[in-house]
This record gives sequence, C-alpha cells and structure tokens, in this order.
Amino acid sequence: MPPEDWRVSRSKFINFCLNGGRGCPVLSRYYSIISRESGKEEK
Repeated sequence: MPPEDWRVSRSKFINFCLNGGRGCPVLSRYYSIISRESGKEEK
C-alpha cells in the first residue's frame, strides 16, 4: 500500500475509532499486520 493511501486509511480508522469505538480492535490488528508486512519488505 502506498504511503499516501496508508495516511488516508489511517485517518479513517482513527476517526472511526474515536467516533464509534468499535474501530479500535480493527485498528490495532491493522497496525500489527502493516508492521509485519513492512518488516518483510525491508529484509
């Protein structure tokens, strides 16, 4: 995912998390997936 798309998606996730609360588990799971994926790409 390009960094620009990630910034847009992240802000949507954060807004959803703050507004509804239900986005928080999704956000944390998404962060863990992203960090794992970016770690693979660097190696």
